[in-house]
Amino acid sequence: MEIGSKGLEEANLTIPQGTSLTFAIEHTDGDGHAVDHSQSTFNMAFQSKDGSLFTDLSEYAAGSASSITVSIPASVSSALPVGKMLWDIIATMSSGESVRLLYGTVTIVDTYALDGEQDGD
Repeated sequence: MEIGSKGLEEANLTIPQGTSLTFAIEHTDGDGHAVDHSQSTFNMAFQSKDGSLFTDLSEYAAGSASSITVSIPASVSSALPVGKMLWDIIATMSSGESVRLLYGTVTIVDTYALDGEQDGD
């Protein structure tokens, strides 16, 4: 996923329950150069639309000089309920500036549904 200097791009995710998800975010400045996130900290979370479920996923985001890598392990997605939630990731750079990089919906799908089977089969 590539985002411009101002951040705030919509990215909707679909994760089969019990599987891992890894993706890279390329954040560029106004001149198209990579923003260095090697000293940044990240706040990333999945939250139900009614606010009843909040899962902090900040520990699964890591920055480098050229990108941000998000790696959510299968053990985490297996604990999430099937359905739609909201998500976002905010970077706080070494300067103290915070940028909401991405936001959107995350859909956790039942792996049985992907196989065309029904629960209990």
